[in-house]
Formats: sequence, structure tokens, C-alpha cells
Amino acid sequence: VARYGEWQRNVYLPEGTWINFHTGDFYISRGQYFYNFKTWHDGKFQIPLLVKAGAIIPRMKVDKQTMNISGKRKDGTTDTSLGLLIAPSEKSSSFTLYEDDGQTVNYKKNAVAKTKITQVRTNKGVEIIISKTLGSYAGVVYSRDINLVIYTNKITKATFNGTEVKFKKIGNNKYEIKVTKADFTKENVFNVN
Repeated sequence: VARYGEWQRNVYLPEGTWINFHTGDFYISRGQYFYNFKTWHDGKFQIPLLVKAGAIIPRMKVDKQTMNISGKRKDGTTDTSLGLLIAPSEKSSSFTLYEDDGQTVNYKKNAVAKTKITQVRTNKGVEIIISKTLGSYAGVVYSRDINLVIYTNKITKATFNGTEVKFKKIGNNKYEIKVTKADFTKENVFNVN
């Protein structure tokens, strides 16, 4: 919630490296306040949103055509792509994505798919490992597009399963890598240098 006329605010950040989701700016905190944190960007109010280094955040495409959390679109298609936001860290971190049919309570009977995602700092850059999807549910998709967004100050090369892929800068310290039809019945690896 913003106060009337609020253009900035003070933000306390626990110890660690933090990244401003909106601007891509990095903050190194010893457990301290950062003063006069801007709340207006490009003419829009944006509550400070910070991502801790090591975070792996699943995302989905949401626009005016999106009908539900399962990716159903108004034109009758379903967007099954996997969006990932990666904030690399010196320490490795992992996240397990749990998915179900989104319509029943069959998840109570273990009708779920689990995909472990790990980010590891290497001497050349960052490795993102998407482990083989385990489990199943009615309608599970094992071939899907991946839209990877990674916070880093520079990329010179990116590979997916050993093959060089294109990347584009989409903001300050923010890059996007798109891959089509990744096979989730096996491990998939991004290397970002």
C-alpha cells in the first residue's frame, strides 16, 4: 500500500545479495535499510519487489487471452510453456516444481509431476539444471517450451544441452533465453557464460 504522494520509501533487506525485480539493480546487504528506494518507474507506481540471489521462480505467460492457471487460452489452445526466473548465487540452490491437472483433487492420490530445477555457479558462469520430470497426472506434458529469464551483468554465450542458443538483453542485468520443445523425460541443462 502506498501513501498519497509517495515517490520513494525505505526498505530493509536481510543479509545477502538482492536484485530489484523491476530495474535489475543489485544490492548487497549486511542486514540493513536502503533509503530513498524509488517507487515510480517509467511513470508507474511499483512497490519495491526484490529477489534474493539463489531464487528460482516459476512463471507462466499471463495476458488478456489467459483464462486460467492451467494455461487455457480464449482461442481454445493451452500454453504449456515453462517460465523460469533465475537469480544466480555463489551457493547452489534448487526448487521443485509440483504440477497437477488443475481441475481435480487427484493430487491427493499423488497424481502429480515433479521437476527439480537447480542453479549452480561454475568457473565460467551459471549452470541451470532442469531434472527429468518424475510422476504423472492426466494431461501431463513432457514436451514444452522454456522461457528462461536470468539476472546477470553480462552474457557472452548460452547453451542448451550443449547446443548454442540465442539470448537477448531485456533490461538492466536481465537476459532472456527461449527454447522450444524441450524434452522433460530427460535432464535439460542451460549453461550461461
